[in-house]
Amino acid sequence: MEKEVAVEVKKQTEDFKQELEILKSDFLRQLSELNNLFLDAQNQKEQILQQLSGLTPSPSLTQDNVHPEIQQKIQELTTQLEILKSGNPRLFFTANDYLKQGDALFFEGRYEEALICYDQVIQREPNSFLAWVNHGWALRRLRRYPKALLSYQKAIAIESDHYIAWYGCGNSLRKLQRYDEAIASYDRVLELQPEFHWAWGHKARCHALKNDHDLAIESLTQAINLRGDQHREFAKNNPDFDLIRADERFKKILAG
Repeated sequence: MEKEVAVEVKKQTEDFKQELEILKSDFLRQLSELNNLFLDAQNQKEQILQQLSGLTPSPSLTQDNVHPEIQQKIQELTTQLEILKSGNPRLFFTANDYLKQGDALFFEGRYEEALICYDQVIQREPNSFLAWVNHGWALRRLRRYPKALLSYQKAIAIESDHYIAWYGCGNSLRKLQRYDEAIASYDRVLELQPEFHWAWGHKARCHALKNDHDLAIESLTQAINLRGDQHREFAKNNPDFDLIRADERFKKILAG
C-alpha cells in the first residue's frame, strides 16, 4: 500500500511539474507578446510625434497661420496619437513628447488640452523655458491674461535674454490695459531683437491707446519700414488706432 501511495504521489508531482512548466511557458509567451505590443506602440508613438514635430512650429516662435493642409495633417496625427494612448494606458511619454503634443493641440485650437500637456512638461521639467512660454500662449488664446502674464514671467525668470517671453508679457499687459508696462516690455524685446516688427506694431498700438500721437506714429513707421503692407492693413482696420486716425501724419503713412 505504501509503495502504491508513493508511486501515485510521485506521478501527481510529475504531472504538477509538467502543468507548471506549461503555465510558465504560456505566461512567458504572453508576456513576450505584450512586450512586443508595447514596443510597437512606443515605436508608433515616436513616429507620430516625429511627424508632428516636423509639421508643427512652436506657438511662441511663429505669428503666421498654419496652412489648412498642414492643419488637417496635424489633426489626423493627434487623433492617431489619442487612439494609441487610449489603447495603451502604460505608454511612456517624456517631457519633450508632451511639449510636441501640446504644440500640435495648440494649432488645432484645442487650448485647454494643450495646457494640460504643457502642465505635464512643467511637472517633469519646472525650468522648461518653452513650456512656460507656450503655456502663456495658450492662456492668452483663452483670454486668461493675468495667468498668461504669470507664465511669461516664469519664463523670463528662467531665460531673461530671450525676446519671445518679453513679447508675451507685452501682449498680456496690453490686454490688461497696463500700457506703460507693455511698452517697457516691447522695448526690452527690441533691445534683444531690434527688427521684430510685431513689437514695433504693438508698441504703436499702446501709444495710440494713450493718445500719444508722436510716439504712436514713430513706432508704426518702424513697423511699416520692416513689414509695410502687413502693418498698413492692420492699422487701417484696428480700433486701437482710432484716437490718432484723424492725424494727417497717420493718414500719410497709411497711404504709403
